[in-house]
Amino acid sequence: MLNFKKIFVRKLTEIGVKKNQTIILTFDLLKLILFLRKKKIQLNLDDIIESIKQIIGENGNIIVYSFFWEFFKTGVFDYNKAKSASGSLSNYLLNKKEFSRTKHPVYSILVWGKNKKEILKINHTDCFSLKSPFGYLLKKNSKLLFLDIDFKKTGFPFFHLAEQSIGVYYRFFKEFKGIRIENGKKKNISFKMFVRKENYKMLTYYSPQTEKILKKSNALKKAKLFSSELTFLDLKKLYKLTLDQLNIEKNMILRKETKVS
Repeated sequence: MLNFKKIFVRKLTEIGVKKNQTIILTFDLLKLILFLRKKKIQLNLDDIIESIKQIIGENGNIIVYSFFWEFFKTGVFDYNKAKSASGSLSNYLLNKKEFSRTKHPVYSILVWGKNKKEILKINHTDCFSLKSPFGYLLKKNSKLLFLDIDFKKTGFPFFHLAEQSIGVYYRFFKEFKGIRIENGKKKNISFKMFVRKENYKMLTYYSPQTEKILKKSNALKKAKLFSSELTFLDLKKLYKLTLDQLNIEKNMILRKETKVS
């Protein structure tokens, strides 16, 4: 019978996952689940996490997004009950005691590993600040691991980190207020976010050239996992490239823009 965990560990090693790394996971599991189902194998989500742990060891860290968009509608974040909008893996890990969730009402993340306590202590009142958990992960030289997701087109907090650092013309700071509920206790909270100006109707994403540049600098590696695709990225190099291109406003970052109203 096909040994998923053994194959997954081998593929992770091939693309550069190593001991002591901090790995940020962004997974779409549907294609993998369907492939394994045809082989009459049920995907065990614990095997995914345990495979990564096996390589990075106890001094490494695993990060999974657990974003909660409903806060923008309701103004309420129930820390103990709010489901993640970041996929099935994150919702599965919400029930695992070894993973802990940060307390931002929108941009929370799940953390396992050596630096968990340190990350949980970060006061996250500015979504895309270099002093936020995202800034911490950038300084930590974290790596990005994608499964069946094109990083060039996905929502990407580190892109917004670069936009805020540059101070792009099409975004501004906006304050949000609401309530966080934890263990039945309510607390008034507020945070600021670098949001898009309403009169700038544009899409911002990476062009296909991005992959070529990252591959040349050894910052991007890919591997096939059955019918799925793994992408492993060096976050610092991608972030620097994003800053450079936002600064010079050239074709690396493509912008489709309507008329400014």
